[in-house]
Amino acid sequence: MHRRTIVWILLFLAVKPVDGIGQSLSRPNILVCMADDWGWPSSPLYGDQAAVTPNFDRLARDGVLFHRAYCSAPSCTPSRASFLAGQDFFRLRETSCLWGEFPKDLPIYTDLLAEHGYALGLVSKGWGPGSFAASGRKHNPAGPLVEDFGEFVRSLPKDQPFCFWLGSHDPHRPYRRDSGVEAGFDPDRVIIPKFLPDEPVVRRDMCDYLFEVARFDAEVGKAIKVLEETGRYENTLIVVTSDNGMPFPRCKMNLYDWGVRVPLVITWKARIPGGRISDDLVSLIDIAPTILEAAGVPVPPELTGRSLLSMLMSDRSGVMDETRDFVVTGREWHGGSYPMRSLRDRRFAYIRNYKPDVEPRACDDGPTKQRILERTAKENCSYYENVCFGRRPPEELYDLVNDPYEMKNLAEDPAYAGILKSMREQLDAYLRARQDPRALGDTAFFDSFVPMKRKR
Repeated sequence: MHRRTIVWILLFLAVKPVDGIGQSLSRPNILVCMADDWGWPSSPLYGDQAAVTPNFDRLARDGVLFHRAYCSAPSCTPSRASFLAGQDFFRLRETSCLWGEFPKDLPIYTDLLAEHGYALGLVSKGWGPGSFAASGRKHNPAGPLVEDFGEFVRSLPKDQPFCFWLGSHDPHRPYRRDSGVEAGFDPDRVIIPKFLPDEPVVRRDMCDYLFEVARFDAEVGKAIKVLEETGRYENTLIVVTSDNGMPFPRCKMNLYDWGVRVPLVITWKARIPGGRISDDLVSLIDIAPTILEAAGVPVPPELTGRSLLSMLMSDRSGVMDETRDFVVTGREWHGGSYPMRSLRDRRFAYIRNYKPDVEPRACDDGPTKQRILERTAKENCSYYENVCFGRRPPEELYDLVNDPYEMKNLAEDPAYAGILKSMREQLDAYLRARQDPRALGDTAFFDSFVPMKRKR
């Protein structure tokens, strides 16, 4: 199957709008489409011309495309929890680590919307992996599991607002090897970041990843079709994003851009002027307060995210809010304890490694990882293994403009001592103000939540 064939198949799923009576515009429906390990920049809108995402692109034309969106943590469990709770991941107790438990008393936007008359639903992967039942929750925090989005919507009264989580396991590993090439993705066109070896096995592995990105995008297209056929498209606030970066070495589980920077588009055609691009630094913790404000539901004071609604309602592009000039990310346990925090502004990224004596080897298995380790074992070439898996210094500083792949650490360069000090102090102030146990010196806090290793 050629690339052109892929595009036509996906475009067929994204049908043109149809006429419909629609709903009252007093309260929007909410549709969150959450990919699993879809990282920036894997869409043509972000410069990856090998990717195929026509439905994501279509929603960007109808809404706002965010160029600088970041997850709170590059790990499924804490990232999805922070998305639901609108808070930095380190504030979320048991769900701050992979395979954690979801506290019943944690305020989340889905519960709050349900209390205000919204119907909830979930398809496929919601919050997780982890246990929500351990705290007494009756269903996944993202919503009760249903069989099909279309059946869910069509079963509702026309004036019933809903909040739905369209989950996916794509493009999480494992992949069927060479599925991408067989589907028409060209290995010669994929982007290979400088921290990975540019070899045929890596290029084909990237094609497999992009094939699953396209498969997720097709599911988004089917949901759009349901909304149009039921007359609900214009009054549905649609969020399409991912929980963290792509499952390749030095990406997912890391605080570099390829681990924490994610695609994001928000559409609400009835209220949001479309075709705009935001260059503001935003976090996925900003989505929960945005949804609540749009629905007219009071935002709890615990939320540390900041609503994007005023930006979305404006007719501006570029930097819409000058106060959104930095974003904070972090990580705790993910198949091993490797605590980190990061602050990035429009020019620099600062990373603090709390355990620099530990090798951060956690990485989803796959052909690219295997090839890096094979090069080291058989060819005595350890460059990529050191770059991806080697020990890291206590502090890292990168110039994102001149070094977008974050390869040259400037933390020990005297010329950047002032920037290093400023970002260190800014990060400390942020973490302390938000009561991060790690920043407050409680090193045992997160270890008490580390779960037993379980299968995904």
